[in-house]
Amino acid sequence: MVSPEFRWLHLFVLNGHYEYLDGRGAVPVFDPEYPDPLMPPCVKVTLNREGDGALAPFEGVRHLPRYNLVDWYAWIADENNDPEADDPGEDCADAVLRIAAEPDAQWIFKRWELRTGSLREIMLANGIILDAPWRLHLPALVLPLTQDTALALLFACRAEQAGLDLVQHLGEFLVEIGALPQAQDVLDLSWDLGGLGSEAGNGIPDAAELYLLQRILEDGNLDLGIPGTPYVINA
Repeated sequence: MVSPEFRWLHLFVLNGHYEYLDGRGAVPVFDPEYPDPLMPPCVKVTLNREGDGALAPFEGVRHLPRYNLVDWYAWIADENNDPEADDPGEDCADAVLRIAAEPDAQWIFKRWELRTGSLREIMLANGIILDAPWRLHLPALVLPLTQDTALALLFACRAEQAGLDLVQHLGEFLVEIGALPQAQDVLDLSWDLGGLGSEAGNGIPDAAELYLLQRILEDGNLDLGIPGTPYVINA
């Protein structure tokens, strides 16, 4: 039950929190320079970017509530709780922040680099294997708001991929070795050479294999975070 003097604030916070949950509102932030008895415990989250692309939901420094705001304001309104003596963590669920990377054209997502915070908590929240060598190689992460955290988003430039044409290079190679009279003949998909000294192919034209490989290499959203997951090419 919310006491009358807190009702307006409770309704305001609930509305803002629900907008945040369904993606229509901004991340709820607080200013530690102007403390208020009703302000929930906060953690400092720093998100920076290196390279060209977008970082959602914000860049820079924000002070975010550690606990789910619905739980917190219900807890603070309970007359049986003493904010100075009781532990709100016993009744309030921890909040999380969802962050995502979107590279610009000719750039790809590389990784997140943790500067401050708990790598273990982030990996557990995202189902990442703790001994995985690639660590934070997921373009979208769930960030537990249990402590101060600083992350750097790293993009890598792949401008050279704009001129990449593996099928054309195959045609030029086959011309050089005398297998085809002209490079464009590789598009008739008749060339299927086996590897490692084998003369028999695998039934898939080499041009088709290289085309599929190029599509994968050009995809900046290729997720290397989960080993053994098949890659799906969107038409």
